[in-house]
Amino acid sequence: MKDLHTEADVTHPCDPYLGGGAHGGGDVDAVKGDKRLVKISDAPSQGPPSHKGRVYTFATLHQKGILYTPNHIRRLVKRGRFPPPFYMSERVPAWTEATLDAWIAELEGANGTS
Repeated sequence: MKDLHTEADVTHPCDPYLGGGAHGGGDVDAVKGDKRLVKISDAPSQGPPSHKGRVYTFATLHQKGILYTPNHIRRLVKRGRFPPPFYMSERVPAWTEATLDAWIAELEGANGTS
């Protein structure tokens, strides 16, 4: 069991990038107390996107000119009309600057503006 780590070392149970919790079926290899143990080698390789630019959260999206409320952004993500976030923690969705710039450029192209 030397390749087992607690889920806190690997991912949060609701992290969609590693297949945890209600969003997916991460492999649980053992249970110790209230901590699930997950084999690192079984975790999908996809994680939060690598970035070199800035990261925006709901609290800072207005600095990018995105003035939607968090609930409206969640609805847009669900409909596929806003880029899906990665999660910095259990309750902190975030977007990379490159992702938001691409989304804004897509909107400008659809509206015929530059």
